[in-house]
Amino acid sequence: MMKRISFVLCILLIFMSSTVMVRADDAVAQGVKWSPDGHWIAVNTSSGVWVFDAENPDAEPKVYYEGQEIRLSAFNPVTGNLVVLISDWANYTYKRGFVNLETGEADQESIMYFNGGGDSNPISPDIPVYEMAYSADASFSAMTLENLLYFYNADFNRWLGQRLIFDFGTGYTVSLSQMGSTNNILLLSWSDENKLVLVNQGEGIVSNYDVDVSGYFSVYSIDETHALLVKGDAIDVLDTDASDAALLAAAPEDNSFETSAYLASTGTLYVGGYGYWQSIDVSTGSVNLTVKVESEAEHMRFVAFDFNPDGSQVVSLQSDGKVTIWDSTSGESVRDLGTFAAGMSLKWG
Repeated sequence: MMKRISFVLCILLIFMSSTVMVRADDAVAQGVKWSPDGHWIAVNTSSGVWVFDAENPDAEPKVYYEGQEIRLSAFNPVTGNLVVLISDWANYTYKRGFVNLETGEADQESIMYFNGGGDSNPISPDIPVYEMAYSADASFSAMTLENLLYFYNADFNRWLGQRLIFDFGTGYTVSLSQMGSTNNILLLSWSDENKLVLVNQGEGIVSNYDVDVSGYFSVYSIDETHALLVKGDAIDVLDTDASDAALLAAAPEDNSFETSAYLASTGTLYVGGYGYWQSIDVSTGSVNLTVKVESEAEHMRFVAFDFNPDGSQVVSLQSDGKVTIWDSTSGESVRDLGTFAAGMSLKWG
């Protein structure tokens, strides 16, 4: 009898060990990224960047820059390495960190400066930064910085230049998207003019669009001339040739899209609000799937998404701190990776 009980207990322990989530009750999650090769999932937190092995989800996650606030992160689409932006409140500056995920090595953080250099002019951590992304060919990376768009080389350790989007003190650049295979970047700004501009690294501002962008919080490129503009109650398609925006989809009744909307390479848009997420076909505007999620937290909402390379799975971050992988076709939960103290959006956190 004792042998049988022991056997059952062993089976239970094995089962539990393969399904127990990571808990980090002292860290607030601030974003989630899936690497372009599908191997890694990175979660930015107030205490380091947590990197999960998507190919071996039972493995313990690795934590880099533990104890430091990771404001933003981006995977290099060619090398797969991870660059992070660190809020160094002790020294009152931003720092850049670089992680080689194959070797597990993280370099020493380097301080970031206005205009790319000058020890007397570091970027302070209260300067708003909302987004950081690589170009598709990894020839450069771009970052929003208050009223500027900053450009760096592929390893984010050499400043290439900056572009002034509007006069100082009138607003913030909040979202960027590279337009198809070009080096043009569509940039959305909260400013006195609520600007939507097309910027080129070499040429500066190529186009200023006369479109009412008040209320939008994110922009996502569909191709070289079309982009999605997302706000709380609707998603619009922008035709940059015609400078015209048309409704693609509206949020469900008595709900909203919040700040979580991510476009997969398959042409599917993932959006989330209070207690639900949806997938929307960008070509037709039709809703493919609606998934309702229960949570012990009152007013739980989805604050971030990202997807694996083929779009078959989606990883989400909830405001209650839960990180989950979903099957994008069935909407079934594949795995809960972990739970943090809370999850927040950098834009409307």
